[in-house]
Amino acid sequence: MRGEPNDPNLEAWQNATNIVVSFSVDLGELSIDVVDQTGEMVYQTTVDAIAGDSLVIDTRKWKTLSYTITICNDENDCAEGSFDID
Repeated sequence: MRGEPNDPNLEAWQNATNIVVSFSVDLGELSIDVVDQTGEMVYQTTVDAIAGDSLVIDTRKWKTLSYTITICNDENDCAEGSFDID
């Protein structure tokens, strides 16, 4: 990932088929959105982020584009990162 989410309680990384987001502390309910470079929402979910848990997002069928992932809590505090699918 080019820009890892700017929150010390989150870690995100990319491999050949997935984006993985892990949580180092309990963060409660988070909304996670991924938008491609054209502005199309390609992924959206809400998770209860618990310390030690991870969210795996399958990217195998996504187009070769740039993407932005945004992770927000219920107080609308957000962390953002970007990545490419080649």
